[in-house]
Amino acid sequence: MISEYELVQSVKPFFKKDYEIFEEVRMFTRSIDIVLTKGDSLISIEFKLSNWKKAFEQIADYQIVSDYSYLCIPDKKIRVSTIDKINELGIGLFTYNYKTNTLIEVIEPKPSRYKIECYKNYMMKKLRKD
Repeated sequence: MISEYELVQSVKPFFKKDYEIFEEVRMFTRSIDIVLTKGDSLISIEFKLSNWKKAFEQIADYQIVSDYSYLCIPDKKIRVSTIDKINELGIGLFTYNYKTNTLIEVIEPKPSRYKIECYKNYMMKKLRKD
């Protein structure tokens, strides 16, 4: 079984060509696993092996600073209730297959309806300083 850290490290190369990648970005009392930036666009990705409920709570917070947010999980069967919650929150879903080294966007995210522009701008300035 792959660890959460290994999942993050395995997925990062898929974004290197098109995005600046930041790991473990502090946001209030949480850390976003990966933040991707391209121009003025900010995408947050939360990685989980299990405990989707906690992931959904975290991602709800991340939507304040993000244009788009994703959950990334290992490739496995997903319950309908989980898909329903992902759609309800408007977040995207990536699945990663460790054996074949493939990342699939299962659900495309909607633009964050909770984004607060001043918080996003603060986050972008913070990332550009690091």
